[in-house]
Amino acid sequence: MTNPLSAGLKAIDSVGKIANENIYSKAKLEADRTSRHGADMTSDNWLSKSIRPMICIWAFLINSVIWIGDQFFGYEVDATIALTAGGILAAAVGFYFDSRKHQKIAAEHAKVEIRRAEDAVKIERLKERQQLRMDKRAARRNRRNNGDK
Repeated sequence: MTNPLSAGLKAIDSVGKIANENIYSKAKLEADRTSRHGADMTSDNWLSKSIRPMICIWAFLINSVIWIGDQFFGYEVDATIALTAGGILAAAVGFYFDSRKHQKIAAEHAKVEIRRAEDAVKIERLKERQQLRMDKRAARRNRRNNGDK
């Protein structure tokens, strides 16, 4: 008789492999992930904003229960379950902190682009003012030269 947990983990693994095979490119995956995180952060729903930290906490608690059960109570945990739980924790923490890093980097890039646009507008205004001054000076010179003749 097969263990229902093992059968479930195998099914999840096979679905994950199929999903990974259907991904067109890493850049498309990253763009999709970034847009999902952006949508989560702009949502008014509390759950959508806090699901990533909650999954990290859940994975940490599961790993802690497995470790405490093994170390202090002598509960034998199947190696595949322990490795799977550890993998879920690593993926959740990596996904969470990686996505936070990308969000912060994207926010900084947006700020830099805004500053660049503002600076370009300021430079354009200064050039226009400089050109206006030069035109006024040339007009004064022309008036002086025409008045002298």
